[in-house]
Amino acid sequence: AYTRNGQFQMDNQGFIVTGSGLRLQGYPVDATTGKAGGAAGDIQLPAQGIGPQVTSTGSLQLNLDSRTAAPAATAAPFSLADASTYSSTTSVPVYDQQGNEQTLSLFFRRTATDNQWEVYAALDGTPVPALSGAGAQQDPAGQLTFLPGGKLDATQSGTLAGGALTPGNLTLDLPFAASTLPVPPGTSTTSSPVVLDFSSSTQFGTAFGVTAASQNGNAPGSLTGFGIGGNGMVQARYSNGQTVNAAQIALADFRNEQGLLPSGDNLWRATPDSGPAALSAPGTANLGQLQGGALEESNVDLTQQLVDMITAQRSYQANAQTIKTQDQMLSTLVNLR
Repeated sequence: AYTRNGQFQMDNQGFIVTGSGLRLQGYPVDATTGKAGGAAGDIQLPAQGIGPQVTSTGSLQLNLDSRTAAPAATAAPFSLADASTYSSTTSVPVYDQQGNEQTLSLFFRRTATDNQWEVYAALDGTPVPALSGAGAQQDPAGQLTFLPGGKLDATQSGTLAGGALTPGNLTLDLPFAASTLPVPPGTSTTSSPVVLDFSSSTQFGTAFGVTAASQNGNAPGSLTGFGIGGNGMVQARYSNGQTVNAAQIALADFRNEQGLLPSGDNLWRATPDSGPAALSAPGTANLGQLQGGALEESNVDLTQQLVDMITAQRSYQANAQTIKTQDQMLSTLVNLR
């Protein structure tokens, strides 16, 4: 059957159905490519939930205040416990292989070199990299250097190890719990690498601020609902904030829509007069886009229809009075005889 009624819901088996239980049809999405295709079939959302994903990459877009003064020669070395030893700080949530959330804190400290900053890191208050011994000073994990125009100088920014700079993104070895290591394809049982991209960061004469921060890890989540995009893509929503494309709704087009046979409950069936259904994805061929979370409104102006109904009622009453008056006149004439 075919319908224009867009009121769908999810049943107890994860199928998207109409109010009468008929299953919505669509194209499956390939988990590797993320593209929909193949034969149309019942759309069923994965009810088993989504597993955790360990954080391996991240991206930060921020501005470091160029007006910050360089530390004096007698300034205290960096310390997590002393806020006066760094200029700015921010944090990003990260997840280990079992989906446990932890906080990666980043600290920025001006150096004596123009346009250059040291980056220090800590995971839930534990220095990254680890201290070399009791009472030892924490070493910077990376370095950010900016061009005179305020853009990042990628050739002079990157990871610091033993004072040596490796240009590129900032790589941190996070000391996740031993029970969650190693993270394939790595073999380390002490840490998990995370690569942070600062390429969109700037150093302008304005206050420190983070405009964007993201990372690719997530905690486990259970299915909470679904949404539909303009291209008909059905997205499963999970309690951890993740969305996964599950299927793409199939639309049907007919050569003669007036030839469809109504079968009740807003359903129509193909007939020889309508021709066979041509199935395709929304936005392709002659098919339009979909609008999720909305229903098609009636094209009837209810206010105008109400006015027309009142006008017709008044006309009926006037005509009724005319007939009544004519009847009374005829009755009087008969009585005069």
